[in-house]
Amino acid sequence: MVGRSLKPVGAQLLFSSGLVSLKRAFGPRNRAIVLMYHRVNDAQDPFFPALPVRVFARQLDYLQKRYRIEPLESVMEWVERGGGEGPRVALTIDDGFPDTYENVFPELVKRNLTATLFLSTAPLETRRPLWTEQLRFAFKHTSREELHVRALALEGLRLGDRESRIASLKKVLRRLKKQTAQVIEECVSEIESKLAPAGPSVRVLSWDQVREMTRGGHVRIGGEP
Repeated sequence: MVGRSLKPVGAQLLFSSGLVSLKRAFGPRNRAIVLMYHRVNDAQDPFFPALPVRVFARQLDYLQKRYRIEPLESVMEWVERGGGEGPRVALTIDDGFPDTYENVFPELVKRNLTATLFLSTAPLETRRPLWTEQLRFAFKHTSREELHVRALALEGLRLGDRESRIASLKKVLRRLKKQTAQVIEECVSEIESKLAPAGPSVRVLSWDQVREMTRGGHVRIGGEP
């Protein structure tokens, strides 16, 4: 089974230098390793955590020197054929943010590598960020001191300083990710209204940027089967 042979690895969990022996860590030579990236930028924003660009570049250099990096489809086909002479490595990106275009894409082009982007299309269509990003923005830019979200059984969430806002944000995200789409929509709307954030709007990818990334084959769009 392909699902049993593909090993997902959070890219940010690699050592910052990239000096992790994937072969030693994941064993068999017919094992495929799928690295999952998310945000890659140098903003150092704790509300929107990201992997620094230099670390991302260093990891790509390390992997390219030591492993065979192929598009995800090719790696899956290799696994289905029985593997051998591995492991193989596939690069994937979740959701897609402006820094996917600004930072990830150029590093892939520079090394002639391909990554699979599991693109969230709602922001491109609506020009509004994902609900998780809306919440991050709201907690970052609020001037409120406290928050009550009765639908999530969260009362008296502290917002007085940055650390408190981050801790409260994490609690809300954990609760909401277990809810239905309708509850999520209602709660996000309520929280935004109560927090009344004031700040620069969250940027999203454009279809033109997605088309440019995919045109040369360095980024492929993935999807659920």
